Amino acid sequence: MKESVGTALSWIRSNSARLGIFPHVRHAKDRPAVDVVDTDQEMDNFMSKFDIHVHFPAAAVPKDGPSAGVTITVALVSLFTGRRVKSDFAMTGEVSLQGFVMPVGGIKEKCMAAHRNRIKQVILPKQNEKDISSIPADLKKDLKIHFVGNVVEAIMLALENKQDKEFLN
Repeated sequence: MKESVGTALSWIRSNSARLGIFPHVRHAKDRPAVDVVDTDQEMDNFMSKFDIHVHFPAAAVPKDGPSAGVTITVALVSLFTGRRVKSDFAMTGEVSLQGFVMPVGGIKEKCMAAHRNRIKQVILPKQNEKDISSIPADLKKDLKIHFVGNVVEAIMLALENKQDKEFLN
């Protein structure tokens, strides 16, 4: 999990300008909001003022960190930009430093869990498309499955507001 969070933060940092992160992040109450970060040095100075801690409850329960890479990345982009993620989405996939969404195991089980929790849409790695045959037919008809090759595609699908899709184009 720690590596997945680190990878997500590295990718977000590298893509912060195109994500529009800095205009939405605020300093402490006694300081004004940051308008725009123009250079890498300014970005480094800005990021050095924050200590980011991501906590996963029930730490005693083993978790497969890489499978959560795309979810962690989308959640952090949502947090940093103030853009909401649709509540009827579930997602899985490992994320590389280049932002590629790589295949994971347990697709059938993950889709079954999403269905049990009344999730309507699932984002899966494009390379897991072959695993769709393992998902029961009744689940497939109830779920809208989106296959993505990179985290930008996942962010664009999961964003709540249509206008938010334009910020990555």
